[in-house]
Amino acid sequence: MDWRDCILIYIDLVGIRKQTRKANSDASSMMRALHKLVAKEMNSRLPFLHHAYAWNDSVLLMGYIDTTVARTATAWATQIL
Repeated sequence: MDWRDCILIYIDLVGIRKQTRKANSDASSMMRALHKLVAKEMNSRLPFLHHAYAWNDSVLLMGYIDTTVARTATAWATQIL
């Protein structure tokens, strides 16, 4: 099997476990908002990331290392900064 080089980005909502113990639904709302944001950004603004995996309070983003994509990512980052 030929493994491709990639970059992984892990995002975790800190403190969600404590929020889930409360009677309100803030924790669920925050997790759904995170998933919605990741889906939106993956479909529009993050062309250099190839996969997103979301579960509960975490997201794992994966992008293959490719010089063409790296140049696109650098150009994209320069535009938004």
